[in-house]
Amino acid sequence: MARGNCHLSASFGAALMAALLSCLAGPALADQYDARLDGLFEELQAGAADDAPGRIDRIRRIWSDSPSDSVDLIYARAMAAAEAGDDALAQALLDHALALTPHFAEAYVLRGVVRRADGDPEGAVDDLLRAVSLEPRHFIASRMLADLSLAKGDKRAAYDFLQQALKANPHDAGALAEARRLARDVEGQEI
Repeated sequence: MARGNCHLSASFGAALMAALLSCLAGPALADQYDARLDGLFEELQAGAADDAPGRIDRIRRIWSDSPSDSVDLIYARAMAAAEAGDDALAQALLDHALALTPHFAEAYVLRGVVRRADGDPEGAVDDLLRAVSLEPRHFIASRMLADLSLAKGDKRAAYDFLQQALKANPHDAGALAEARRLARDVEGQEI
């Protein structure tokens, strides 16, 4: 009788170990590396403008989901601090989140927002560029980079960032209008 229980326990232990190893070995299905994003971006780019808000919302929820429950909690607290106007707390929390998960693009975007609000446009640009390097389809980061480029008077860079944003999300009417306006302004300039 005891022998059968040992066999059952060994089988259970082996199954548990196999499950744990498969979780550790596989890629994390969260943030910008989530496999669902490719399909959502294809649908966003090919779909109707009426369907875009729902797809954008799903993309943003995936982007906001880090591979770590602890980082998700830190990120949520940073978001709440930023919304409350406590930029110092938000930035400290985001610094911690990024120390734990330096590949979490959405945390760079939020820290860029916080830095911009706190009067640090150079820091904002650094964070947003890092986010775009991790997730080139991050249309929000690209739009913000376009705004920051315009604030510096760099219309060519602003136009290029808007084009990058529109490639990922062609349904952004504001980005499209701004890109058209800038296209006239930069016409004839060397690319």
